[in-house]
Amino acid sequence: MADLWNDLPKRKIFILGAMMLCFIMTVAILQNISDTLIVSSAGPEAISFLRVTFLLPSIILSLMLLKNMASKRRKERNFYRFILGYVFFVMSFAFWIYPIQETLHLSQENVNLLTGEWPLFWVFWNILGAWTNAVFFLMTALWVSFIFSVVFWKIAGDVVVKKKTVLPVLGLIGALGFLLSGFMIQFVNKFAGSWEQVLIIMSVFFMAFCFILLSLYNRVGIVFQRHTIFQQNESKGGGSKKSTQKTSLKQDVLFLFKHKALLPMLIIFFTVGVFGNYLEVLWKSEVRLVYQTGKEYSAFMAQYNVLYGVLAFGVSAIAMLWFPKKKWSFNASLGPKFFILAASCFFLLYFAKYDLIPKIKHINVPDLFILWVGAFSWAVFMAGEFLIVQPLMKICYSKMNDSEAMKGRTLIEIMGKTSGKMIGACSLQLILAFSGALNKVALPLFIILLVLLVVRMKAIPRLGHALNMDQ
Repeated sequence: MADLWNDLPKRKIFILGAMMLCFIMTVAILQNISDTLIVSSAGPEAISFLRVTFLLPSIILSLMLLKNMASKRRKERNFYRFILGYVFFVMSFAFWIYPIQETLHLSQENVNLLTGEWPLFWVFWNILGAWTNAVFFLMTALWVSFIFSVVFWKIAGDVVVKKKTVLPVLGLIGALGFLLSGFMIQFVNKFAGSWEQVLIIMSVFFMAFCFILLSLYNRVGIVFQRHTIFQQNESKGGGSKKSTQKTSLKQDVLFLFKHKALLPMLIIFFTVGVFGNYLEVLWKSEVRLVYQTGKEYSAFMAQYNVLYGVLAFGVSAIAMLWFPKKKWSFNASLGPKFFILAASCFFLLYFAKYDLIPKIKHINVPDLFILWVGAFSWAVFMAGEFLIVQPLMKICYSKMNDSEAMKGRTLIEIMGKTSGKMIGACSLQLILAFSGALNKVALPLFIILLVLLVVRMKAIPRLGHALNMDQ
């Protein structure tokens, strides 16, 4: 352990670790707020519907905006624009929009009337009745998928050379961030008297962490002599910049499907999106049955953050010591294996509760037991995605040239994973439209998960062979 620490660039780890910690705190705050708002007002089914209709188009527009901003002068200001724009939105929502929601939203009577006339679109009517909460949910999803997944990991991938040792350390710091955020949100829920007060306090914390991020980003530019994450990389052979030809989004997508390494990466991130969507909606539907008020739901999700922080901290510590000694393909296969084991436990308990397996006697399963098994399954999935999948994919980018790596970061991590969430959400919405209840679709969803797991496990060695990752 001491030799490993002595081998790490300590100054880089300190600055990037501080940025990772602040990013994770902002992610935890936004996710807690958005989940509480949308699940308590429109139901967990609204999560998948929003991903079908709005999330992927929003991310594609963000990608086009990024490409447009990257071609302008003073690119170093782009990061500040994104962060300050989010600060303005979150503070406006907490202090201005949320207090007048009753004026902005449809009344419950009107929502019930629309649902009675067009019952097939009941999820949409629930969202329409809480449309400001839906907007906040989409903005949070963009923060996680775009600002954190692309922007931060772009910085980390650019400034870190020894990725096999440094990235697990960043994962360790990120796990600590989730642990601290869980304790922080729990404290806020105990201190505040109402959910509105919880929202205001957490919004202030979000603003504070964003300003710390801006200061750290400026420090990144000083220490690493990179004043923007959007600038072109210098060529490996010399100090001159590569002359790159600007391509359209359509050309980038075609290039993605023809590339021998990027296509398996797309499959991996696509299955991640589908996995997460199915498990998330089923688990959070059970959470809402037990914790029906916003303050109770937020407090439970804070407890989940603590659970995830503890689990992720252990996974990161093992990855930091073990991963450099093992082959890439073996490490990459651990995430989906552990996820399907944990998810199977949750699905079996879910089947037993709702008598979904024929010829099996009904088993009385305590609701809290199902909640915490589902929480553990979701924590395993999130730990596998953020601490195993994403770091290992960053190592793959180091085997590519600058152009391939840039297209991989944008197209795969944004469109691949988000399209997976969208396809999973679309299939879930189609089944829900005809079944009308989540407990009637759990069995086919579990079968789809098993099929996609096989597809993903076959894509991992294909990617490793394309980039010679195991040599």
